[in-house]
Amino acid sequence: MNIKIKTIAGALERNFERYFCAIALSIIAIALVVQVFFRYVLRSPITGTQELVRFLFVWFVYLGASYGVREGAHIRLSHHVKLLPVKLQKVIRIIADLCWFVYSVFIVWLGIGLVHSMFRYPYISQTFRINQAYVYMIIPFSFFLMSMRVLWTIYEVASNRVPPYSVREERQQID
Repeated sequence: MNIKIKTIAGALERNFERYFCAIALSIIAIALVVQVFFRYVLRSPITGTQELVRFLFVWFVYLGASYGVREGAHIRLSHHVKLLPVKLQKVIRIIADLCWFVYSVFIVWLGIGLVHSMFRYPYISQTFRINQAYVYMIIPFSFFLMSMRVLWTIYEVASNRVPPYSVREERQQID
């Protein structure tokens, strides 16, 4: 039982953003096709699809950014750094990632303030009649995930588990 929980938790940690983004993008595509069909073919638009698509797209973007951190897919200016000795590459990578971590923690803090203010002064969505604070919770949540992913990367680079600029990043430059 304990091994299954660890296996599921590990798979969720590795794939949460990817699975959520795939499901969200699928729902967005289906909702848009259905909305176009009902609006232009049946001449009877469905209420709520635009709001659903907008909310899911916001979550898709923020969790997609977190997934990009996990995969090392964010844009880096690394070509010139790769010309330096490996130890200096490592120092530069750790400093850059520490700056990214500080920025992410700052956005978490600001995001929590934003969500708190939206609960205090609710902004209710037009169609679903829900507090927009629930939609905007993704900001502190996704930046928290990003900061954890960046910390893990710093740990891996500092402990020599991965090179400062990994093969995964080099493969993405080729693709």
